[in-house]
Amino acid sequence: MEDADTDLQISSSQDSLMEAALAALGTGDMTPLVKEELKLTIQSRRLASGKGELRVNFEPPTQSELTEEERVKVDRRREQNRMAAQRFRQKQKTLGDRVQRQVRGLESDNTRLRAELRILREERDDLRRRLTEHLKVCPGVSLYVVNT
Repeated sequence: MEDADTDLQISSSQDSLMEAALAALGTGDMTPLVKEELKLTIQSRRLASGKGELRVNFEPPTQSELTEEERVKVDRRREQNRMAAQRFRQKQKTLGDRVQRQVRGLESDNTRLRAELRILREERDDLRRRLTEHLKVCPGVSLYVVNT
């Protein structure tokens, strides 16, 4: 009788392993196969050490009907969560708008300062050119410019 039970367990194990392998091939996800192999490894070690077979039933928990008080509490919590999410989204939008205004202001300042820098460089180059021209006609000034 024990041999028949063992044969039945082996056949069942092979079936479950085959199902897991087919599921893994079908979905491309190796998780079912790995889980089934792990389960079978644990079972074989338990049986080898003389312990009984581990039976696990995964049943989804049954949900009971909520009382009126619980429903009110859930609804209140959902409303609070909805309001908090709305406040968060508004805060994020305000912050984003403020950052965008700041960026536009900084870009405007940058453009203005670059234009001012260009004008100052042109003025500097013009003054250098004029000084060079002046030094050609007024050699005495060059002594003063060199000494300062």
